[in-house]
Parts: sequence; structure tokens; C-alpha cells
Amino acid sequence: MSATTASAVRMKPEQYPQIWMDSVCEVLGQISGNPFKGQISSSAAGSTVDPTALCMRFLVGDPLGGEQTLLLAAADGLSLSQLLMGEPLDPSAAFDPDHHDALAELFRQIAGSASLALGAKLETEVTVTLVGTEQPAWLAASAAGAQLKLTSSQFPTLSVYVQLSSELSHALNSDDALAPKAKQEEAPARGQHGGQHDPNLDFLQDIELGVTLRFGKRHVLLRDIIEIVPGSVVELDQQVQEPVELLVGKKVVARGEVVVVGGNYGLRITEVISPVDRIESLRN
Repeated sequence: MSATTASAVRMKPEQYPQIWMDSVCEVLGQISGNPFKGQISSSAAGSTVDPTALCMRFLVGDPLGGEQTLLLAAADGLSLSQLLMGEPLDPSAAFDPDHHDALAELFRQIAGSASLALGAKLETEVTVTLVGTEQPAWLAASAAGAQLKLTSSQFPTLSVYVQLSSELSHALNSDDALAPKAKQEEAPARGQHGGQHDPNLDFLQDIELGVTLRFGKRHVLLRDIIEIVPGSVVELDQQVQEPVELLVGKKVVARGEVVVVGGNYGLRITEVISPVDRIESLRN
């Protein structure tokens, strides 16, 4: 069975930075336990952003298409990384590789939240991927941007600069970039896996299975478990930037990035094993 759907949904240019500000406030509020508020003002790269500012560079997929950066002062980046790592705020601390990785993970979560919000607004999937931490060459010539001023009762005021590439800016301002377009949505037949129908598996489709997210693992001695107290830290074998695993039983079926959705944690899938392999792993 197939259905043809058409979407004429458009986004006003000013709504784009608003979505990012809401995503930043949502993720920071979830992590800190304190609400964040934001205020938007226009900005231009080169005149308001220090070239030494910390940079998070994102690729925004169709139907928008293009790149954007989020830039912030080193002091603000240190504060945010300390927040995610559960460290006390110490502006005199050195911004080491662990803080850099934590900051990148924080903005991956923010990108995941923004991706979902953009998809909901445009009624189609929009991928937002962190692709680097270097300032791109197009940044100096970018004229489209906004400053996000973030405040919280228990956190220093932060400034985050959103700068858009010319391609992304054009997509948001063009009458044609987000024009209505029809697409065919093919509904796969119930019980199909990789194009092959296995009637013996049909009765399994409605069985509920528990799923688990695995951030990492570590083998510890019994005496170490006994000595655990509130405030203890158990270090895992997984780096901050590595994808989180989605397990059914003890089998990995997908990997992805942690996002925050409506105040709850979620997983944005970035890699899956084939349907046939997934079924086979459940049989073993």
C-alpha cells in the first residue's frame, strides 16, 4: 500500500534561531535541574564574535541544507563542560581535553533536540550533525546570525552565537527552498524483513521487548562494589564522543546519540544493523 503526501509547511527565518534557543534552554535546564531563559538579538560574524571563540560546527540536512556554527567564549565553554561533568564551577580551571569532549557531547544533545524540533515544524525529518569544532572558512563572510543570551538563577549568564552559511541562510529565506513537494511513502507489508516475507515470524510482531541504552561498561571487583557510596564515580570504558548502544536483551541492535525530548532522555538512531541480522541476533 502506498500513499502520496504533500507538505507546504514553511519556516520563517526568525523561527530558526528560536528553535535553537529553546533547545539549548531545554537541555541545560534538564542537566542542571534549573530552568534557563533566553533572549535573541541579531549579530554578524566577524564583528561580534572573537576569532578565538570556541566553535561547534553542524551540518543541517534536507530540506534545509547547509552548515551553521554555535560559537561561545572559552569561559562560557568551560562553565558548560563543568556543568555536564558535574564539577563545581571554577573559572580558573584549565580547559583540558576532557572538558572539550564534554562540551562536544553537550552540543550533540542540543543538536538532537533541535533536529526533532525542526522536524516537527517542517513535518519531515531534519538531521543535524556535529561535524567539527574548527571555525569554517565561510564564517568570516557570514552575515546571517543571532546572539542567544541565556540566563538562569544559579548559573552565570551565557552568550551563544548562531551563524549560518550562505546555503542555509538562502534556504530559510527563499520562496523555493521549502516549496511544497510530494513524496511516496511505501508502507512495508507486515512481517517483511529486507524484502523477504517470513510467515513464521508474523506472530512475534506484537510481543513487547524491553530495550536498554548502554553508555559503557566496566568489570569491577566485589570489594569495589561494597565500597560504593553517594558521590562515588565509576569510570566506564567508553569515550564521551562514542555512540550509545541500544540493546534488546543482550544484543546490540542500533547505535545513536543521546537527545533530550520533552524533559526525557531519548536516543537518535545513527546506525542500525540490518533487519535480518537483528532477527537472527534475537534468535541466538
